[in-house]
Amino acid sequence: MTNKVTIGIPTYNRKDYLRMAIDSCLCQTYANIEIIVSDNCSTDGTDIMVAQIKDQRIKYFRHSKPVPPLENWNKCIELATGEFFSYLTDDDLIAPDYVTSLMDAAAAHPEAAVIRCRVDSIDSDGKLLGKIRDRLPEYASIKEYVLADIHENKWQTMGAAICETRLLRQSGGFENVGLPGGIYTDNYLWLKVALNGSRIITLQKSLFFFRVHTNHLGIGIDLNEVNMGARRYAQMYKALLARHGFENRILNYLDGRYAGDILKRRVGLNISRMIRGQIKYNRREITRNLRFMNPFFRLERWDVSILLASALLLINRKAAMLPYKLYTAIYR
Repeated sequence: MTNKVTIGIPTYNRKDYLRMAIDSCLCQTYANIEIIVSDNCSTDGTDIMVAQIKDQRIKYFRHSKPVPPLENWNKCIELATGEFFSYLTDDDLIAPDYVTSLMDAAAAHPEAAVIRCRVDSIDSDGKLLGKIRDRLPEYASIKEYVLADIHENKWQTMGAAICETRLLRQSGGFENVGLPGGIYTDNYLWLKVALNGSRIITLQKSLFFFRVHTNHLGIGIDLNEVNMGARRYAQMYKALLARHGFENRILNYLDGRYAGDILKRRVGLNISRMIRGQIKYNRREITRNLRFMNPFFRLERWDVSILLASALLLINRKAAMLPYKLYTAIYR
């Protein structure tokens, strides 16, 4: 008998997107699954919509009162009865062979605590935008995984990965890492789980579809809060790796430049979203974003790309689009 896989979907007021997410789960070629929907007191009729789906694989839970997002995310782990677990955010989608592919890899590589896959981005209507950059090879050591994580050469979201449910519980689930909007909580969770193995498997096929839209949790984050929280996250990260005997070179980077690099990447993300038309902008907003880079400016490739994109954006959004597409194509 195959292992049961729990797909946990935490949700809040995204009824229409949630229905599509659930449908993508019900289409899985892997038969032995359960779908846990943890509803953080939605007011848009989510409960009625889920009740209309007549499928015994769906288990719906609704909190009696609103809770912090992390608590809702962890509720999925608490309710899981499957031996393996995968997250799916309520606005994203998975391919029909997502669970089958990841579970086949898990069976073939018991030394890997986490099995990942590549991710494509889609827009609010489900139109494919492109493949998200992820430079991890199919077989990577834990050190390679950590280096890719801290230098953001891989893409990590709450989903697009599977592991044993017991490892998620042993890790303590999602923790507050001190950053706004839940950013980096998924990175930290999967890092804690990954450290239980000796290898990371990243299937090079895109099986997860990350939706980019204006109501996404990561849009509109206050950079002042990122600035204050990045140092705390860097210290949590350093302490975790130190307990696992990582070398001083990595620990020193976390103790020094990492917090500043987190802030710079959020600035770059904001500028790219302005270019793509996902968030509104003006000269003042662009300047405000760039001001956060000043203490960390080192004229590296990342700094230059942000400055060039910002300068072109001040002239014309379409003018900034071409070099942006070229940059993402080269460094994807």
